[in-house]
Amino acid sequence: MNALKFNDLLKRIKYDPNAVDEIYHEFYLSVKERVQFHFGNLVNPEDMAQEIFLKLTTMKTPKYVGAPATWMRKVTDNFVIDKLRASHVDLELLDSQPSDFDMDRSIIEADVQNAMSHLDEVSRTILYMHHWQKYKLYEVADELNMSYVNVRQIASRAYKVLEPYLKN
Repeated sequence: MNALKFNDLLKRIKYDPNAVDEIYHEFYLSVKERVQFHFGNLVNPEDMAQEIFLKLTTMKTPKYVGAPATWMRKVTDNFVIDKLRASHVDLELLDSQPSDFDMDRSIIEADVQNAMSHLDEVSRTILYMHHWQKYKLYEVADELNMSYVNVRQIASRAYKVLEPYLKN
């Protein structure tokens, strides 16, 4: 979803149910996956995602959001952390408690880590943000203060480097 459309929907979100629906359909899966990935079994990802979208209808929204996906990730993280604080969950436990989602991913994790080790730091960062954090390439460029063309080129070359290691 482009920034102009997203900002228009945010302006209408308090009184237009269609605006909520559009934002929901665009971002629900990424919000749910982010909650599950970062917070595992500490919260129910479906419930948290629903609460986040309800919160959007009442929260004070910024004047302009340049990168909607990035903004939604930040809203998601802040909301869940606030919920966990309110329920007195020790946030330092997050790193020590693997979720079922993490355990399922561990099967391929070693191969991916091996393949990623063949990339330089910038390429790894770009691929991590693009592939795993679901940033669009123009958002990666914005976050890293690089040109879109440069980020796209680095990502393309990095995927080509990874291909022989991940074909199995």
